[in-house]
Amino acid sequence: FECGPATLRGAPAGEDTWDIVKSIGLEKDVLAPTKTAKDRYLYAEGSLQKLDPLRLLRECPQILLEPFKEQGPADETVASMLRRRFGERFTVKYGDAMVNGIYAGGIDQLSAAAAPPFSRMKAMEQEFGSIFKAVLQKVVAVVRARVFGTSEDSKRDHQRGHEDTAPPAYTYTFRYGMGSLPTRLADYLTAPSSSSSSSSSSSP
Repeated sequence: FECGPATLRGAPAGEDTWDIVKSIGLEKDVLAPTKTAKDRYLYAEGSLQKLDPLRLLRECPQILLEPFKEQGPADETVASMLRRRFGERFTVKYGDAMVNGIYAGGIDQLSAAAAPPFSRMKAMEQEFGSIFKAVLQKVVAVVRARVFGTSEDSKRDHQRGHEDTAPPAYTYTFRYGMGSLPTRLADYLTAPSSSSSSSSSSSP
């Protein structure tokens, strides 16, 4: 079992890490999550509950009003932002669980503008006036890119060469655990070929 971080993020947030993985030849050891691993559960009210859109809408119907909420201040606590945009029920049951899982608590103290992934929500609200509107804009851009092939993502993929060079679209780990990354990276940096290439590149 992993005693520290268990996975790495895929695209688009993990592109720089993926470049390192490829550089040291570790991409062949990547393990993708199984279908069951993609399911998410929350222990609440004395039972283990599977998270799904229908449950979320049934328990927190107020989230449907999010596009019509007024834009908030440039910064506030995570709790304040979630309450304004999604309601008290969502904040207490789901928002607090997210904060506990990422930061071990502090929903009433953490800055929404400085604490990912809530900082992305705050940025969406500030730019588009609504988180739902921001997501909708992103979906439209993706669809348009697939039809016309003109998005920045398409340009980046073209610059990378082909789709196989792009990072996975999911979180991933390695066949022999996360320790494979620092171990292989250390081997790569201390290999004679790396040293000789570094010295030759610095020679006149």
